[in-house]
Amino acid sequence: MTLDILQTQDTSLGARLADGLGLSFAQTFVHQFIVSRHPRSVPMGWRDRALNGINLFHCPSLPAAQINDAHGTPCGWVLGIALRCKGFVIKDTFTVPAVLGHDDFMDVFTKHVTYLSGRYVVILASPDTARVYTDPVGDLA
Repeated sequence: MTLDILQTQDTSLGARLADGLGLSFAQTFVHQFIVSRHPRSVPMGWRDRALNGINLFHCPSLPAAQINDAHGTPCGWVLGIALRCKGFVIKDTFTVPAVLGHDDFMDVFTKHVTYLSGRYVVILASPDTARVYTDPVGDLA
């Protein structure tokens, strides 16, 4: 089996199924991503990011914004289209107005994620905690 869009023969089930049906993986599985504690073989052109032992791999068409704490320390990602409570789309960075490691960080973080709307997945990858939050519809989940 040859999969010219993949870097290696160690492929996902979705990629093997698409290839077996003569379909383009990139066009069939739009906006896909993988969250893993381990390195993975992913299609060529996918983005990869790592933070505090969490690896994120995603297709280039899936918007991905970095989450920072109040001091600018990276602590996760927002994938997809997420709107803040006043209707602003999160594009490049989402800043949580709290500091990682402080007692109130998780409460503030959760409050700000709760107020998002759209079709998104929020991944928290702090040194102490790894969590995934999805939009209420679970579109990207």
